[in-house]
Amino acid sequence: MCQVNFEIQTKNNVKPILSGEGRYRHIDNQTWVDFGINIDDPITPDIIINGNYELEVRVSFSATPTELEWSAWKASTFKVSSDGCDDSYYKVYFNDENQGVGVHLLN
Repeated sequence: MCQVNFEIQTKNNVKPILSGEGRYRHIDNQTWVDFGINIDDPITPDIIINGNYELEVRVSFSATPTELEWSAWKASTFKVSSDGCDDSYYKVYFNDENQGVGVHLLN
């Protein structure tokens, strides 16, 4: 079982991020599992099937964003095993124009 923790920041923290969405999928699956993100405590749902996964996150400076107000999806990968998560803490950076500039693993 695994829950991926991550931190979301803007490049200069000029505007507060008010909304977040995430999605993940098993590498062998084409279907994404969507989840809402609590900006103050971002974490994935509990993932119970072992394997390699893709994770994508996007944010908005709007509390109720339209599709055009979301950032681009920012991606990373992680692995779930019987030991839990592998490489399971991420920092996601977005610039002030709400466009993603990278997803970085924190060691």
